[in-house]
Amino acid sequence: RGARRNLIARYDDLVGRGRDDPLPLVARGKVQLRLGDGAAAAKDLKRALDMADAGNHAMSRREVCVDLARAYLIDGKLGPASDALERANLN
Repeated sequence: RGARRNLIARYDDLVGRGRDDPLPLVARGKVQLRLGDGAAAAKDLKRALDMADAGNHAMSRREVCVDLARAYLIDGKLGPASDALERANLN
């Protein structure tokens, strides 16, 4: 648990320094996803997408949307997962 907390703390620092940059949120969200924390991952990934849209930030929204869908699936949230995949525009 301590190692997990230390790992996330490193990303917390990056997120704090890059307040207008969605990429640190994406990085932390991906780590949380790998750790199985769907709720925390979804929160960061959704916020990153919202920031990117608001600031017209160049990042791979498709990949982030797919990761967001995975995060929702961890918590059994099928509706939001489906919405995230639609937002990814995979067609």
